[in-house]
Amino acid sequence: MGSTIDILECYTEPLQKLIEIVHCGSKPECVNILITNNKSEYMYTLDASKGYFVIGFKNQILDMLMTHRMHDLVELYREMSESNQLSAASKEFMNIFFRMMDEDVRYSDGKTNYANYWTFQRKQIALLLYNRRKDMIEAIEKVVEAS
Repeated sequence: MGSTIDILECYTEPLQKLIEIVHCGSKPECVNILITNNKSEYMYTLDASKGYFVIGFKNQILDMLMTHRMHDLVELYREMSESNQLSAASKEFMNIFFRMMDEDVRYSDGKTNYANYWTFQRKQIALLLYNRRKDMIEAIEKVVEAS
């Protein structure tokens, strides 16, 4: 698992990095979301009270996940910034990232136009989760076998 400084100084996509570390990492108990078909508008989330995965709308689930992890990023940024653990370049990058995530202006990655940067990030996170599905399924199988 990466350190918090790795997340905030990755200079690529800190939200994607955090989601990958938390939800696709080595802790099977954190694997609580799953995309099995990237073309579908549905995905699975773990319902802890029921003890099994339930289906839901992909965009709604991803938006909720992104909102929670954005709060985590803001808190990590605040803590590390206050303790002078971030370089000036990292602070600038994170401020730009936070601003872009809040803006409601069109965004293009050069190939596709998106309603905004949030929508672009949601698509990228869906791809990340889909591409890591085998690792996630293996982690889930370990939890089931241990039960």
